[in-house]
Amino acid sequence: MQIEQFKDEAVGVAGDIAGAVVAPETGLAKLRDVVTAPVVVATAGALVAAFWLGRRSRRTR
Repeated sequence: MQIEQFKDEAVGVAGDIAGAVVAPETGLAKLRDVVTAPVVVATAGALVAAFWLGRRSRRTR
């Protein structure tokens, strides 16, 4: 997956999550359609990388 594709996926998933919060009846249905195994793996990887980079940046200060 290219970086630009990953950014687009992340922004799309974030928008779907926000939609699920604002309008639960339609947002959750849309969120279920979007969530696939690759999206879950990419999101989990991004969260782990962000956590790791955050810890690393705090250590170097």
